Amino acid sequence: MHEHDGFFFRAALGYAHLNGAGKVGDGTTQDIDITGGGANVSFWFGGTPASGLVLGGALLGHAFAEPKVEVSGQSQTAENTTVSVSAIGPFVQYYIDPKSGFYIQGVLAYVSAKTTYEVGGTKYESEDTTGGGFALGVGYDFWIGEQWSLGPEVRFLYAKVKYSGNGPDEEDTLSIPTVSLALTLH
Repeated sequence: MHEHDGFFFRAALGYAHLNGAGKVGDGTTQDIDITGGGANVSFWFGGTPASGLVLGGALLGHAFAEPKVEVSGQSQTAENTTVSVSAIGPFVQYYIDPKSGFYIQGVLAYVSAKTTYEVGGTKYESEDTTGGGFALGVGYDFWIGEQWSLGPEVRFLYAKVKYSGNGPDEEDTLSIPTVSLALTLH
């Protein structure tokens, strides 16, 4: 009989949607909103210390190409723009019934965001904006082998990140819902 126990590894791939909001101060404060669709990938490693309870570490990655950018309510066009958001941290996942597939999960994360863009043929890359965040998710594992399962996963990542470098201070709030297909080894 199948049961969620022992070593745990998961790899997931899917769709992500970026909702970013922030302010940039350069003598005047401007509101910035960034939205757009992209891809997500995640890797999870852990173990099962109690029946149905998984503890471990997660690495979440998101990439968004050509997102819509609004500065103080005005749409901006930046050629070849990409936004990448990564998160790493401990996670807990709980299977309501260890022999079944439904689970809930939570992640506490260190989050980093970076933007690359092109203006007039010159490529620019932002400094990392970093901060803390969390992710909450639910999913269902369908058994496809003795120790393997495959199934859908829905997750929501929320983070507050800040840049305080040589330029103006920047604070951003990121919210990223994702829908993924996850392959899991139990």
